[in-house]
Amino acid sequence: MPDSADLETIVRHAPRSDDFLSPAELKALTSAKIIAATRALKPKLAAGARQAEEQRRPVDECWDELRASGYFYMLVPRKYGGLEADIDDVIDASLPIAEGCGSTGWVAMFGLVHNRHMVGYPDEVLEELFGGGRYIIEAAATMPPGRAVPVEGGFKVSGRWQWSTCITQADWVQAIVNIETPEGARPGAILIPAADLRIIDTWDTIGMRATGTHDVVCEDLFVPARYLMPPPRRDGGGDGRFEHPIYRVPLSPLLAFTTAVPTLGVARAAIAAYRERLVGHTKRGTDAKQSDKQAAQIRLARADTMVTTAEILIRHAI
Repeated sequence: MPDSADLETIVRHAPRSDDFLSPAELKALTSAKIIAATRALKPKLAAGARQAEEQRRPVDECWDELRASGYFYMLVPRKYGGLEADIDDVIDASLPIAEGCGSTGWVAMFGLVHNRHMVGYPDEVLEELFGGGRYIIEAAATMPPGRAVPVEGGFKVSGRWQWSTCITQADWVQAIVNIETPEGARPGAILIPAADLRIIDTWDTIGMRATGTHDVVCEDLFVPARYLMPPPRRDGGGDGRFEHPIYRVPLSPLLAFTTAVPTLGVARAAIAAYRERLVGHTKRGTDAKQSDKQAAQIRLARADTMVTTAEILIRHAI
């Protein structure tokens, strides 16, 4: 497996402190504007999909246009200038991204929803993350858990986590750790600036290469105590500070939703590609177009019905 010598091959394209929407732009932002922007961006995403796969991260120009659309504000609390958008609007804004480029859609959806995860942190941390009209692009580092040793003012964190989707675009990472206590290890989640973690080049796949799902590693990294997320409520709900119901959805079904939406977008793109191919495609040795063949139409209709049903189920379930 590649080691830290491979770090130079990974290019980050994380948010900068000076490239968020202005207060005036944020005040004028609506879900309808974001949906219109992602639909307009779909052809450019599709044109750059091969480049994204080859460079193993979203195309910078497309990603910057997506950020400029306000997409990542959709689940930021209103208290900090976010939209707390209706969940159907979130789906409507997300599907065109994945239809254009599956990998970019996957990274974008995770980046969007991970802002929701932050509401469990204390107000001082939320002000640091969201204050001044910001959002974060957070990569999750979950398995295997790292280790957090309590020290004065915080923790010394060590670990190597696999499958850290979004890491090429991230400014923060939420890592799962086992916290050492006199009673034994207990699990926890701790927030770490992405720049403090090293990327290990491990994600070189066939398909979905642009999700940047590499390993990340640190050793004896000091993390302030305020970045340790308080224990969640037993019922999976929020603490009442924010009204949007998405903040009360337990993490397991929310993860299913986060992965289902971009997958649906890819499936919709496949249907569109098949429909387009039928129009001009003829099988060898025949003159009739496949679009005139009953069997081809039945296959298209069946696939289209399955994808449409999946969308209805996803919207109903969430």
